[in-house]
Amino acid sequence: MSALDAALRSAWSVMSLVMPMAPLQSTLA
Repeated sequence: MSALDAALRSAWSVMSLVMPMAPLQSTLA
């Protein structure tokens, strides 16, 4: 279960990093 938890955490961190970048790119472009 710890492996699943690590995968969920990495996925959440990637999402939190990518989600704010999408509106920024659309605003700059």
